[in-house]
Amino acid sequence: MKKTQKEKSGKQKDEKGFIALISVIIVSAILMLVATTLSLGGFFTRFNVFNSEIKDRSNALAEACVDEAFIQTAKNPSYSGGDTLTFTDGDCQISTFTPSTVITFKTKGRFQNSHTNFLISYNTASHSVISWEEIPTY
Repeated sequence: MKKTQKEKSGKQKDEKGFIALISVIIVSAILMLVATTLSLGGFFTRFNVFNSEIKDRSNALAEACVDEAFIQTAKNPSYSGGDTLTFTDGDCQISTFTPSTVITFKTKGRFQNSHTNFLISYNTASHSVISWEEIPTY
């Protein structure tokens, strides 16, 4: 049996509707993936910013101990370090060192789970910094 023109055009309309429906579903799925990716990107960026804030705080605490060591060596030339300074939001340590004209000491700042360690060389006679670097371990 031959199909009439009317039956053929009805089938073509059904196929066109099917293609349109599948196209809408695919475009919707792609848009949902893009929206989810952008949403998760913003979510994880929040944690990166938070971690950098914590690192900045531990850095500030380590610098506070450097400043304390500078002040103590200026006030007392026989100062040999070994102090721990405690603040409301963290603490820092100054390593022990042998007093001389040029001293080298380490400081460690701790805030939550973030640590910053500095290695400082300092001329006590001229009160000048020779070197200042962040190191991985205390």
